[in-house]
Amino acid sequence: MTPHAVEFGGQRVPMARLERVRHILEADPAHRVHIVSFPKSGRTWCRVMLSRYKQRLFGIPEFHLYLHRLYSAGPKPAPQILFSHGAGNYPTNRKEARWYYLRKALGWEMDTVAKMDISHCKGAKVVFVVRDPRDVMLSYYHHRSKRLPSYRFPGSSSEFLRDRHFGIGHLVAFMNFLARQSVHFEHIFMFYEDMRRDPYTEMEKLLRFGGSFMDEEALRDCIQYGSFENMRNMELTGRYGSELTQQTAGDPNSFKVRKGIVGGYRTELSKSDATYLDEEIQSKLDLFYERYLIPAEMSD
Repeated sequence: MTPHAVEFGGQRVPMARLERVRHILEADPAHRVHIVSFPKSGRTWCRVMLSRYKQRLFGIPEFHLYLHRLYSAGPKPAPQILFSHGAGNYPTNRKEARWYYLRKALGWEMDTVAKMDISHCKGAKVVFVVRDPRDVMLSYYHHRSKRLPSYRFPGSSSEFLRDRHFGIGHLVAFMNFLARQSVHFEHIFMFYEDMRRDPYTEMEKLLRFGGSFMDEEALRDCIQYGSFENMRNMELTGRYGSELTQQTAGDPNSFKVRKGIVGGYRTELSKSDATYLDEEIQSKLDLFYERYLIPAEMSD
């Protein structure tokens, strides 16, 4: 049975306030950590682990995936952690989709780079989460074509990769934008591939950077809780409703938690599409991301 209030930050906090925590923004940016990423770069995985960490740290009942937004200045300090894409990179409803296709039909240039903005992170610490662009594009295609109820990309994966608004050109531009903008913020970069290889070390780095109270037991638990198997089970059972729900029965590519494999694009994209991605990345991606200029070896 869920209690009416819980101990948090040295005081009794009504559960009703915790239910609204997803809408609460700490006024002082010094109390916030912003995690910025392109879609399908590991954002949901981070959210699950960070929410579980704060749940365990403060003994809060498990009831939604927004507990990462809790701020505490008590004996166990913890910043509010916020997630954003900051890319302005896709229509999110049917009206925007109609304008998108109208512009496309008329041949109008769509300056999506001009829409990229992370000014909301000013004064806060920032964590940039990035992933191999090849894997991002494959996962993003499945997300945009099979999951979103408001607008789904109707074309093939080949068309998606080359689309001016959704494709690899926009992703590379966004990653380059982050590399340039990062110098204006107190920041760290986290790479999805490093998180897959050693999640404990990477999550510890994130928590320490943000100034969170360190609890080794809670950290190990949150990593186990965020395992692929457990997150897939959450989605299959609908534990968090629309937060983690398979959209089309019988279609494994309509899961929010799809595969999580490093280099998984190799098994799904055609050779010509993989070559196209390689060429675009090698010719246009900022040298800051040197690790992605050569395709990674495939691993689970």
